[in-house]
Amino acid sequence: MTISKGVPGGKQRRNQHIPRKFTAAMSGITLITVFMTLYNRGYMLADRDLQKEAVATFNDALNIGPNIYKVWYNKGVTLSRLGQNEEAIAAFDKAVEINPQCHEAWYHKGCTLDDLGRNEEAVAAFDKALEIKPDDHQSWYSKGNALAHLGHKKEAAAAYKKAVHFSKMNKPSDSNFIRDKLPN
Repeated sequence: MTISKGVPGGKQRRNQHIPRKFTAAMSGITLITVFMTLYNRGYMLADRDLQKEAVATFNDALNIGPNIYKVWYNKGVTLSRLGQNEEAIAAFDKAVEINPQCHEAWYHKGCTLDDLGRNEEAVAAFDKALEIKPDDHQSWYSKGNALAHLGHKKEAAAAYKKAVHFSKMNKPSDSNFIRDKLPN
């Protein structure tokens, strides 16, 4: 048995053959693993319609990685499902603050604003989503809905036509549903 001088009790430091920089990196890897486990668990809970548990798990993940836009985005979607729309909008805002190119967050923010009757703000959010992904038929369709709620029938019809056009390209099964919205 080797006795180390200067170590309380004469015991050697565990893993002393591993440099301290490496052990610090290992603890970082562990933190990443914990973060990814929490994020994936939150996503799975939301997918299983366990929204409250999902929000709590996303919050735990955000305690580790507060600048990960996808967690904020998924937290926003989950809060929206719970009807906590103002909190959802705040989460979408944080997602696009971190990554302004997250068209999904702009789209879902627009949907949530539309649900609240804040249609002009919804149109602006859909415009941002379309700036990033101009062929997103869902954003065109939802923008059409918001415009229709505002009484802008011509602009709504134009948005619906673009939704049909892009849905034929991206998801043909949606085009008949969208076509039903078009004025005769």
